[in-house]
Amino acid sequence: MKKLAIALAAFALASPALAQNPPDATSVAFASIEASVESDLKKALAALESDDYAGATQLLRTASANANRLSLRAVTQKIAGVAPSFKPEDANFVLAQSSTLAFEDFLNRRDTVERRFEDDKGRIVTVRVFGEARDLSDFMFIKDDQAMLDKGGLEVAEMRGEPAIKRRGDNGELSVLMMSDGDDALIEVEGDSEDAVMAFIGDIEKNEKK
Repeated sequence: MKKLAIALAAFALASPALAQNPPDATSVAFASIEASVESDLKKALAALESDDYAGATQLLRTASANANRLSLRAVTQKIAGVAPSFKPEDANFVLAQSSTLAFEDFLNRRDTVERRFEDDKGRIVTVRVFGEARDLSDFMFIKDDQAMLDKGGLEVAEMRGEPAIKRRGDNGELSVLMMSDGDDALIEVEGDSEDAVMAFIGDIEKNEKK
């Protein structure tokens, strides 16, 4: 319900702005999803009034799934706002696996939003946001289980004042999966170098405190 409320609030705030500024293709796609959420909620209420509980349930499930996608995108928008040293590309919906918990079936092929960021030094990171309830449960399970950490070659850390899990690659790559309790989500930052990833996270930490 929290994510649904966030998505509906975003829709209400975005409508005047869309009227004043011609949207690009990505904005049009997200606006279409916002409109679908609003339409499905209205149809669900009508179904409830006519005692069509099965129909209402299906409509609410669809609205909830789309609202969750909007919520994930809102997290990437917030990240872009507090990482001014890195220029964001368009956000995309993808089926992705976590690059941090890349073993067994943890965070495997999840519906997520992925976004690429680059700074003026050419450092590039990829950000993914995972928001399913089971993702948060998997994260907490692994973080607190030393055997699982050892199995995945993982390190526990603290980033942005919240728990994080780090995985280093064989060629200097780094992937960091961070809790974002206020968003009910996990934020993953992946890069070909530790320097790029830590610069990006440092940018966020510095500007979130302002």
